[in-house]
Amino acid sequence: MLGELLEDGDGGFTEEEAVDFMLALLVAGYDTTSTIMTLAVKFLTETPVALAALREEHDSIQERKQESEALSWSDYKLMPFTQCVINETLRVANFISGVFRGVMSDVNIKGYTIPKGWKVFASFRAVHLDQDLYEDARTFNPWRWQVLCPVPLSSLHHIGCYLLCLQPQIVIFHPEPLHYFICFPLLLF
Repeated sequence: MLGELLEDGDGGFTEEEAVDFMLALLVAGYDTTSTIMTLAVKFLTETPVALAALREEHDSIQERKQESEALSWSDYKLMPFTQCVINETLRVANFISGVFRGVMSDVNIKGYTIPKGWKVFASFRAVHLDQDLYEDARTFNPWRWQVLCPVPLSSLHHIGCYLLCLQPQIVIFHPEPLHYFICFPLLLF
């Protein structure tokens, strides 16, 4: 993955940015990764059609690989339904409730002014489970991401896409063990 970040020939990351990115991944990914993996397994066992679609996607990639050959970053880019499952798991799980942010200038929202210098709490749960934004917001439905964010993973080259489409490439890297759960379920038990 680090090699991909550095080799990106279209003005991607500098070496310093890539190292900072990887360190953040290592530090930030401990509890959150194990929790999101557990919830992904839970949601998939409760939604067998999604599990079957995910397994089909992973099997098609595994068939092109040698028996002991590891997945490459190019392989991950060919997993659009996997990304949909990850996005939906992150949306429904909401184990991080939100973030505090400082107000940089006066902001008027629906007739109420939030003064510069105040702190506000941006609630992920309020947005991710809002019935006005997501039909059946409390239902695990990875197919919704094929409509909400139809940009193929292979075309997402910059973390800036996060702002555009809520799909940073790093999200697909964290749940990598999901591939092994899907392709080799008997090895886990």
